[in-house]
Amino acid sequence: VEVEGRIVSEIGPGLLVLVGIHDSDTESDADYICRKVLNMRLFPNEDTGKAWDHSVVQKNYQ
Repeated sequence: VEVEGRIVSEIGPGLLVLVGIHDSDTESDADYICRKVLNMRLFPNEDTGKAWDHSVVQKNYQ
């Protein structure tokens, strides 16, 4: 986050996810979507060269 040209906050590598929530969604629905997002294979595996092989959890990202 930048304010008046100065960085005041930041996160490391990871995902910024915007999620739509409806009043009929349950805590179980929220848990499900969190698990899905955290375990999506979006990041490369440097050891094998495979492009879509690691999740946020596996990479220990934020």
